[in-house]
Amino acid sequence: PEQWSKRFLGGCDPGNHVHVHVREHGSAGWRFALLFRDWLRHEPTERDAYAAEKRRLVDIHAATTDYVVAKEPWFEQAWQRANAWAGRTGWQPR
Repeated sequence: PEQWSKRFLGGCDPGNHVHVHVREHGSAGWRFALLFRDWLRHEPTERDAYAAEKRRLVDIHAATTDYVVAKEPWFEQAWQRANAWAGRTGWQPR
C-alpha cells in the first residue's frame, strides 16, 4: 500500500483545470504512472479505449468517488496489457 500512495491536487481555478499526482520516486505507483503514460502515447488504440471508458463512466457516475471506483476493473486489465507492452519493448521508467 505504501508503494502505491500518492498525493493529489485538483486546481481550484474553474478556468484552469489541473490535476497533479505526486508519487515517491522509485515506488510501484511511480513506475505505474510512467508506464501508463508511455504505453498510452505509443498505443493509440489503448489510448482511445481509455478515453471512451472515461466518457462512458462520467456519463453514469455523478460522484467522483463512484467514477474512480468504476474505473478500477479497466485499470486492472490495462495493467496486464501495459506490462506486456513494457516487456515486449524493453520499456524502462525515465
